[in-house]
Amino acid sequence: MISLAKVAANRVVRTFTGQLMQISIKRRVLGIVLAVTTIGTAATMQALDAALVLGAVCSTAALAADKEQVIKERQTFMKDQGRQWLVLRNYTQGKADQAAAASAVESLTKSVPKTPDYFPPDTGGPAPGDKWGTKPEVWSEHDKFLAADRKVADQVAVLAAAVKSGDRARAAAAFKDLDGCAACHQDFRAKLQ
Repeated sequence: MISLAKVAANRVVRTFTGQLMQISIKRRVLGIVLAVTTIGTAATMQALDAALVLGAVCSTAALAADKEQVIKERQTFMKDQGRQWLVLRNYTQGKADQAAAASAVESLTKSVPKTPDYFPPDTGGPAPGDKWGTKPEVWSEHDKFLAADRKVADQVAVLAAAVKSGDRARAAAAFKDLDGCAACHQDFRAKLQ
């Protein structure tokens, strides 16, 4: 019976975004399933169905609030990446030292592969007061979006090796070859104003 509850809870988790909402829904489903285990299998399945419907209805308002929060977190994430790119550009131009560049490229090495995590389904649209928005192609052409992210991650690895070597000219060449923001922004970001 517990494995049935886990399957149902995981199904709900895949359906809704936002960690807090996922935990809350998972707890509700598990609670309902455990409460009806003595009633029988058919009743348990009906209770699971009811729990899924209840979770969907109760979570609609939370999902709208979560969408705004996801967009804000995405903007913060992207702005942090932008600051790291600037440090690397400054390093290649002789305006920053190797330690700063190494820290920036390490941050990008960790963050670039996480970029798709900041684009859960149904979170398109502009950030409040922003002049940029997310194109629907992020989700309709998701394989292309993931491929662009992987390409940048691979390029960052090359840049990281160049920075680590201390060869500023090699780092400059790797930086120049890097698609960086443009890899995704050309196809997946819309200018609103």
